[in-house]
Amino acid sequence: MISNKELRDKIEKKISKKPLFYVTRYKERGSGLGKLLNYKIVATTPPKDTAEILEKKSFPLKSNIIVFKNNASIQRICKEKKLKLLNPDYHLVEKYENKISQ
Repeated sequence: MISNKELRDKIEKKISKKPLFYVTRYKERGSGLGKLLNYKIVATTPPKDTAEILEKKSFPLKSNIIVFKNNASIQRICKEKKLKLLNPDYHLVEKYENKISQ
């Protein structure tokens, strides 16, 4: 089994050249990875929709992006702005989330 340090080192290596942005309505959702060197949390006060944040903020070209919950708008915006969205395709997410009752 991989240790936390080994996992963190692997992530650091992957994001050393391109930053990893966690785009969210609430900053607290992204605080768990705060010790990564090239990791940034993007949130607004007052909270705005994640798609709206992505649309209005500027990011370096081909940046790595993670969101709390992917949807069609987020995926489209990332594609238009040439950002690398690391979340699974929203069709796949919806397929499984709609089958699981909470």
